[in-house]
Amino acid sequence: MAGSNLFTVLRACALSMASLYVGFYLGYKEGVAVTSRMLSDGGVICSKSQSVNQEDHLQAPLTASANGGDSASTSCPPCPETSASQTTTTSTPSDPLFPPGTGSYVAGMSLVDRDEFSTQFDEIGVPLSTSGTNNNQVLILHGKKSMPNDSTDRSPNRHLNTQQATENCNYMSLVLTEPNRFDQCIAIMGQYNSYHIFKHMRTQPAVLPAVLKKELPLKLVKRGMDVRPFHTKTPNLSTTKTYWSTTLQPYLANYQTYLERLKPIARQAASTIYKDTIIVMVSNHGQSEMLVNFVCNAQARDLSLASVLVFATDPETEQLSKGLGLHTFYDQELFAQIPKQHAARFGDQTYKLAIFSKLYCVHLVGLLGYDYLFQDIDMIWYRHPLEYFHNSNNNKQQPLKFDMYMQTDGNMAQFYAPYSGNTGFYYVRNSQITQYFMNHFLVSGDLILSTSTHQAPFLTVLSEHASLHGLKVKILLADEFPGGAHYNRDYKYMKYLMNVTQPPPGVTIDPWIFHMSWTESKANKILFYQQMGEWYVQDHCVGSTVTDILGQEGAASTVPTETIELPASPFRGGATPLTKKCCTAKPNIKCHFRDTPSIIPCHDSPAMNKGRESFHPIKK
Repeated sequence: MAGSNLFTVLRACALSMASLYVGFYLGYKEGVAVTSRMLSDGGVICSKSQSVNQEDHLQAPLTASANGGDSASTSCPPCPETSASQTTTTSTPSDPLFPPGTGSYVAGMSLVDRDEFSTQFDEIGVPLSTSGTNNNQVLILHGKKSMPNDSTDRSPNRHLNTQQATENCNYMSLVLTEPNRFDQCIAIMGQYNSYHIFKHMRTQPAVLPAVLKKELPLKLVKRGMDVRPFHTKTPNLSTTKTYWSTTLQPYLANYQTYLERLKPIARQAASTIYKDTIIVMVSNHGQSEMLVNFVCNAQARDLSLASVLVFATDPETEQLSKGLGLHTFYDQELFAQIPKQHAARFGDQTYKLAIFSKLYCVHLVGLLGYDYLFQDIDMIWYRHPLEYFHNSNNNKQQPLKFDMYMQTDGNMAQFYAPYSGNTGFYYVRNSQITQYFMNHFLVSGDLILSTSTHQAPFLTVLSEHASLHGLKVKILLADEFPGGAHYNRDYKYMKYLMNVTQPPPGVTIDPWIFHMSWTESKANKILFYQQMGEWYVQDHCVGSTVTDILGQEGAASTVPTETIELPASPFRGGATPLTKKCCTAKPNIKCHFRDTPSIIPCHDSPAMNKGRESFHPIKK
């Protein structure tokens, strides 16, 4: 009899542990809620409505009942803090995975392959991280009518592919949550629908940046709240009024005049093989050598710039851009507030004022009805980017399936979520939905003033329009459209690109462009491009005006006015006097730092970053 009782005890406790394991699997870490079950042979599994410490429960010794073990009614040890007054619910091992209390919104669960799922539902467009051993499945919760045909509500369905798992889903809400944030909880509550996440943190909502304190209760915070120092900042009334009076109102009062002046120039830029598409750039004189390098670099690769339209923010840049053979627009009134000098650093006052020009130019081109590719001037092309967006045979990203395409920025901070797009390179298909987005962003310019950046406000408004209006955004593959994040962080990729090491079999490095983002100053951008072998500007043209380069007489005779046809250029049949003076036939390669990416070894140069090894291996 005693042996039979011991067997019953062991069997009951083994099933108890199995039940606990299911609880652990569903995501509880420090504690699990275990529903009691009455076994058919009289064995009882411990029950508790509150959390139970895993180790205490699993390691508790077996004990016999008060009658010394002679009775058939034996039990596992009582759960901690369990009293006789607590009600024990009874059920059978065939109970559903989820209790009746969640039946109105979840009845079952499936697990499907993450890569397969993201391929089938690629329209969300976000930059996907690589699947790993602890992030290679997608958890799908089913309502009772969306359960797959070949499924069970008793345990997770692991045998289904994505198509099978979603075959009965008439609605699906996809939630993206940061992996490896092991201290987070994800709560799902049956309630009137919300298309936003209500973020809670153990912090003081008024203290920025956030400081996590275990003793504080979870409090509702704004989605940009983070422990990192940069955060989203709400404009105050003074900032908003300043934007209205000094920027928005003057622009709206005169935009029709700007459009009439821009229309014939835009028509020329759009009349190429890339029909009705314009490449939009904006520059002041402080950044003009970057514009010259872009032109000279494209000339060296024999890439046409006939679709490029430069918005010059001062007379010097207008003269320079036209001298380079580019379609150019300048309006003194429109750009009166834009400084001529370059920004000393990211986010300073000059930078904040200059970035409004990035807002005007795309808004005006969009109002004229053209598709456009906006790009910063710290850019080089390996291949013509419009070939990518106008190539219907490109199956990787299926161009023109989306309303907007953006280069990935690489910064995965909270305020860039979920896209982390870079506003220095993005393609827009002109439509009612993209025009409305740009209209909304235009009137949100006070966010630019309050956050000292163009990118975070752009992505904030973009995310809302994707949710509310169905604007489809696609983040381009990082290795096909690389930038400063690669240069500063991804040395493996840069070594492939610089031919320092060969990529593994099956990996092809063939980018379309390179964008020197993530770089503190213009001076460093020039140094980095010189090391990469992508700088094609004569030294005497850096920071110079057309008059400086060609002289008074040369400038007057070669640079067209608005009423004169643009001169022949390398992109329409021949070089201009300015490109002949400023562009080198071969790249101007120079070493500056031994530890930053370079086309040649720079072992004798100083290190830029303490503790980082030389980019090129030192031969012994």
